[in-house]
Amino acid sequence: MAGMKDGDAAAVAGYYDRVAGSYLSGTRRTLHYEPAARAWVRAEAQRVSAEGRTPRVLDVGCGPGQVTGDLPGGVEVVGCDVSRGMVARARQARPDGRYFEHDYHEPLPAMAPVDVALAVGCFEFCRDLARVLGHLGRVMRPGGRLLMSVVERRAGLEGHEVERVVLSRRREGTLELRLFGLAEVAGAAAEAGWQPVAYRLQRGWSEAGHTWHYGMWELVWPDALLYTLRAGWPAG
Repeated sequence: MAGMKDGDAAAVAGYYDRVAGSYLSGTRRTLHYEPAARAWVRAEAQRVSAEGRTPRVLDVGCGPGQVTGDLPGGVEVVGCDVSRGMVARARQARPDGRYFEHDYHEPLPAMAPVDVALAVGCFEFCRDLARVLGHLGRVMRPGGRLLMSVVERRAGLEGHEVERVVLSRRREGTLELRLFGLAEVAGAAAEAGWQPVAYRLQRGWSEAGHTWHYGMWELVWPDALLYTLRAGWPAG
C-alpha cells in the first residue's frame, strides 16, 4: 500500500528496497522454493486455460517478479509488494502486468476475480495470518487456488522451535521473522474460509549457512454452495 507504513511494514520495505537491484543475482542459488512455485503456477494457469478462461494470477509479495514474470502472454498477472523497489523491478520484467505497492495486512483494491494466487516467500513477515488470508479470499473466484508458504515452527528442526527471530534492527524498524505451526496455519485458513488440500515441508531458502524450511500449503476458495469438509487437516 503506497503512503504511510507502520513500523513492521517500513522495516520490510526498507530492507527489500535496498536489495532490489541485486536480489535476483544474489539469491539465484539460495531460494530453494522457486522451482516448485513456478511449476505450480504454470500448471494452474494451464488448468484455467483448459476450462476456457483467460487465467488471472495474483502474485502477493511478488518481489521482482521472478516466479510469475515469465508466464505465457495469455495469462493476466497482477502483483503487489510492500517494497517500491521490488514493484519497479516486476514492472520491468513483465510490462503488460499490473503491479502496485501494497501491504497485505490491508484489504486489496477492487479487482476482477482471481483464479490463481501465490503468496510464497512473503508470509514470514505476516503479523495476522487469518486476516491476510481473508483479504485474499475476497478477491478469489470460487474454486480459485492459492499456494502459500510459511516458515514452519517445528520442534526438532534447528532454528525452527521459536515463534519469532529478529533478523536486523535498523532506523526504519526491526525486521522480524515469524514462524507458524501446523495447527496455527490450519486454524487461520479455517477462520478465513479457505480449504487446505495439500501440504508439504520443504527447504525455503539458505542464509549464512542456515537453511530455513517452509510449510508449503495449497488452499482452495470454496464455492459458497459447496462449503468445506475439514476432516483430515494436518495437525500438531
